[in-house]
Amino acid sequence: MGGPAPLRRRHGLVAAPSTRSRADAGGVPAHLGRRLRRGRGCDDAAVSYPETVVGALARYERWDPARRTDAFTELCADPEVMRFLGGPMRRMVAAEVSERIADHWATFGFGLWAVVEAAGGRVAGFTGACLAAWHPQFAEAVEVGWRLARWSWGRGFATEGARLALEPAFGELRVAELLAFVHPDNHRSRAVVERLGMPRTGATVDPRLRHRLDIFTLPAPAPHARPVAP
Repeated sequence: MGGPAPLRRRHGLVAAPSTRSRADAGGVPAHLGRRLRRGRGCDDAAVSYPETVVGALARYERWDPARRTDAFTELCADPEVMRFLGGPMRRMVAAEVSERIADHWATFGFGLWAVVEAAGGRVAGFTGACLAAWHPQFAEAVEVGWRLARWSWGRGFATEGARLALEPAFGELRVAELLAFVHPDNHRSRAVVERLGMPRTGATVDPRLRHRLDIFTLPAPAPHARPVAP
């Protein structure tokens, strides 16, 4: 995602423009139409996108900065977590990103979920679907993404959370396809998109960091197609 300068694509997924700036710009993207006008803070609340879903590994909850920012700023300070996202993030910047993730929910009625592990209740980071507003070429596309603390790697949270976002993204938002943007050297994320059944369909350049990103695409299923296998 992206946001108003100076944070546009500051460190990977950031967030949508603020509620005020988005409203001034004329509301939700035209191709998604009125379907996204739900959720708190929307003038014409009307989409049924789940705020909480429960998986086998974790609960996935609508992002709440008051409850999630501390854990988020900690993981964003980890050089290994931020290796492909521009490097460690200062606490103040990470806290603003946390607010902007919440802004996305308030503006569009859907967004990234906080990942809360089932076993101990620790916040691992985020996963789910959001607008790719950080990239001018794909600003009105919906992407799946994740950012997780290192202690949670290899536990299946990214795959489970992203997979749980597929049905509401296609069913409620009615998008024609979902995208994922992955650095060529990010083998962990590459493995996630492969498990989701997303083939590589192209490449682009990160607008700020200027490195290549591979694009992976999952088209909407046929009306009676089987869901993505676990």
